[in-house]
Amino acid sequence: MKKYFSNLITIIISCTLIACTVFFTAFNGFENKVVPIEEEISAKISAGNTTHGISMNLLNTKDILKKKKAEGNGTVTSSAASRTVTSASAPTTSGKKTVTTIKNTSVTTTTTKVPAENVTKSKVPEDESKNVEYIKDPDYKSKYYIVVYTGSQSVVVYGKDKTGAYNVKVKTFTVSTGKSSTPTRKGVYKIRAKYRWRMLMGPCWGQWCSSISSSYLFHSVPYDKKSPNTLYNASYNNLGKAVSHGCIRMCVRDVKWIYDNCPIGTQVHVVWASGPKGEGVPKRKSGSLYSGWDPSDKWSDGNPYFKDALSSSTSTKTTTTTTSTTTTATSKTTTSTTKNTTSTTAPSVTSSQIPDESSNESDEVPVG
Repeated sequence: MKKYFSNLITIIISCTLIACTVFFTAFNGFENKVVPIEEEISAKISAGNTTHGISMNLLNTKDILKKKKAEGNGTVTSSAASRTVTSASAPTTSGKKTVTTIKNTSVTTTTTKVPAENVTKSKVPEDESKNVEYIKDPDYKSKYYIVVYTGSQSVVVYGKDKTGAYNVKVKTFTVSTGKSSTPTRKGVYKIRAKYRWRMLMGPCWGQWCSSISSSYLFHSVPYDKKSPNTLYNASYNNLGKAVSHGCIRMCVRDVKWIYDNCPIGTQVHVVWASGPKGEGVPKRKSGSLYSGWDPSDKWSDGNPYFKDALSSSTSTKTTTTTTSTTTTATSKTTTSTTKNTTSTTAPSVTSSQIPDESSNESDEVPVG
């Protein structure tokens, strides 16, 4: 029996020693891995590396153990594109611990701006500085751009400069726009119809009319009838003042220039501002002979302001007498007289002066 207990005690002691040996060996290996991690995390926090945006995942023990395991196998892993993990192992000697350091590196990302696709734009002149306030939304299709300045009672026709911008003053006219109770409304219009004569509100008549709306026209000073010798004299004398019912009144010389040179589609901008002063209009003469006539209207036959010019081209008659030879049958001399008459007439109306009867102008009578 004693021998049996002795063997049993020996076995128990041996097993205990073996278990202790295994335990201390395993504990020593675990210590070698855990302690450096704790030291490493403490070093990171104490060094203020949190200002570099250390991810809280680094404080996760499981994460760190996985990295350590990967490093032990000779591989390096990265938890994010913004940091790089490198490891350096100190020479392993008996009784010394292996210390692993983790180094955070800031990565700068450069954003490359992709150029936008080329957009095709209509060619617009660069220099609109002179008239930028009054040349509004030009389409550059017409030769001219007309601005009506109600503040200075003037109309300016702008032409294009070398860049194609409407910066050249071609003509400046003195006009009468709408009075305060019936102002000429500001805005951008286009010439849309033309009339040799046009009935206006009153009723009265205007010559050489260029319509920019159903209500507004460029037209001559009103006439009582459709006749060039029935001019409203007071209206002519008021050119340069805001006295109309909304239309733009002009002397015949000026309104005919617009009629002849500014085709349908020409842009017209009415502004409530002052611009360049218009050229003076011809003065009227006193006397019944000149009453009812526009002193600038050289196109109307019988205008006394152009009497001298007309008299120089008055019809002249020439008479030529031709004597024929005597006939042999009767032996009488027959004299035949032939009169040749030549005359000069008033200027004819060109095709450009014919009203546009096919226009979409309404039957509404313009305000005049």
